[in-house]
Amino acid sequence: MERWTKPVALITTFQPYLLAWVLAIAFFLTLTLVAIISKGRNWKQLVMIFIASYIVLALASIISAQFVADIQVVALEWVHSQ
Repeated sequence: MERWTKPVALITTFQPYLLAWVLAIAFFLTLTLVAIISKGRNWKQLVMIFIASYIVLALASIISAQFVADIQVVALEWVHSQ
């Protein structure tokens, strides 16, 4: 129980140009996906599909850049006190 009371710091670092590049690619892939499946749907459904797809594609792009290409776009570091 004592380990839950110790302070923890989460340090986040990211590469701004790489992150912007990955998010832009995810944006245009999401637009393409929504355009393909948009026939017969109302605008509320399209907005929700766009938001959900953008989040999924952005996370998938960041994760694949890390593990496939070994490029660290976002780094998280946990620091525990002694």
